[in-house]
Amino acid sequence: MMEIMTIFMKMLQPRIKSIKARAVTVKVPKAFLLNIPSAQGYLRGPVEKNEKLNVIGQSGSFWFIKGSTGHGFISKTVAW
Repeated sequence: MMEIMTIFMKMLQPRIKSIKARAVTVKVPKAFLLNIPSAQGYLRGPVEKNEKLNVIGQSGSFWFIKGSTGHGFISKTVAW
C-alpha cells in the first residue's frame, strides 16, 4: 500500500525541468507566485512590477522561482 501511495505522490508532483539559473523581471503591475504550474494553483504571494526573480527551472509555460521569500511558479507571460 505504501509503495502505491509513493508512486501516486510522484505522479502529482509537477515536472520541473532544471535550467541554468537566470533572472527575469515582472512586467505587469502585479503578479502572483503559485504552488503549482497552473492558474488553478494556490497563491504563495504577490510580486510587483519590475521585481527581479531568480529562475531555477521551468514547467510548461511557468518559471520555477526560488528566492529569499520562498519558492513557487510564475507564468512566463508576466515575467521574462
